[in-house]
Amino acid sequence: MCKGGDSVARRNWTREETILAMDLYTRVPFSKIGKNNQEIINLASIINRTPDAVAYKMSNLAHYDPELQARNRTPANWTRLYMMSLQIILGNYLL
Repeated sequence: MCKGGDSVARRNWTREETILAMDLYTRVPFSKIGKNNQEIINLASIINRTPDAVAYKMSNLAHYDPELQARNRTPANWTRLYMMSLQIILGNYLL
């Protein structure tokens, strides 16, 4: 974790990390997404990310949520993203 003014090199999110963040997003109410949420803290620990990074990723995923779109958010194709994630997950089990 980063303390004070220290800088940390950024690393891209892997497909697996994104899928795990998306899975958690589907289970955590949008209003509960934050660095102090215990489920976010747990996932962050598992994937070696900060809780801030996981919460930020989940907030980015919210951009594709049709329920939030219905509240005048930017249009996107949440169903397609979700189905692609399921294919990735199931594909890994079938290999």
